[in-house]
Amino acid sequence: FITFPRIIGPCFYGIDMATYGELIGARMEPEEIAEELGADSVNYQPIEDYVAATGMRRDQLCLGCVTGDYPTPMAKEMARIMREHLARGEKEQGRIYETSLVAGAPHGKTSRRRLQR
Repeated sequence: FITFPRIIGPCFYGIDMATYGELIGARMEPEEIAEELGADSVNYQPIEDYVAATGMRRDQLCLGCVTGDYPTPMAKEMARIMREHLARGEKEQGRIYETSLVAGAPHGKTSRRRLQR
């Protein structure tokens, strides 16, 4: 049992979880993770149980890494852009928040060359 909800997205706010590719929860379903680990099963704490354990309201927490719904427009846009690139089979080449990937993206360097096919 894992005592945190399944992490499916990078953190844009300072935690060093910078790419979808480095997150097993973003790449595999729990059954696949269990098989990869040679475990009978992998069970994550439900998001609502985590929220309840904090003693805070859901709207007081950033849950972007476990829901994919980020609290700021910039992070929402960077996540959307990266998911589109990954869906086309392109690979991440560095931290998402450092290589915003599309001209006009807020902050960061705009570099399509950081993606490989």
